[in-house]
Amino acid sequence: MAQSALAGFLLVLLLVPPASTPSPAASALVDLTNAERKRAGLAALRANDRLMEAAELQARQLLDEGRLQHDFPDARYPRLLDRLAAVRYKWRAAGENLAFGQGDAGQAMAGWMKSKGHRANILNGGFTEIGVARVAGRNGRPYWVQVFARPAGLRVLRRRVFRLFVAATIPWRPSPARCARHPPLHAAQ
Repeated sequence: MAQSALAGFLLVLLLVPPASTPSPAASALVDLTNAERKRAGLAALRANDRLMEAAELQARQLLDEGRLQHDFPDARYPRLLDRLAAVRYKWRAAGENLAFGQGDAGQAMAGWMKSKGHRANILNGGFTEIGVARVAGRNGRPYWVQVFARPAGLRVLRRRVFRLFVAATIPWRPSPARCARHPPLHAAQ
């Protein structure tokens, strides 16, 4: 019994990444986001290290590209979903807010709350976790990134694994009588 408990504890240590200490700007942005959610009667978002990393990836890309854009087709991580995959975050729902030039987290948050789409992400009750990043260029003007997500539940992960297992072990063959409009390819002419 004690050995199985110890084995379970060690497994958790291996699967759960160590928590990192967010920067003061990141902490402020998370706090401001949760204050807005509290005003709207929503639960606070939990800071997630992997989402912090995904936000950092996008902030660095914004800095490298020199423009504010969600998708960069030629970048290493072109879309939010690519960034989430890169940091191995399994998600059920995800969203992203970007800002440029605001001097502090309060100004970035104020700008987002004035924008219908950004405000919708901040106040989306379906999101449960957040990652944020702030990266400044040589001119000192910062890029701000918020990544919102709801992790895939165990049930969703089990379904995905099962589907992958079934797809890998059972070859797909179309039924000879799949429908009248699409007869089998091997039908006699």
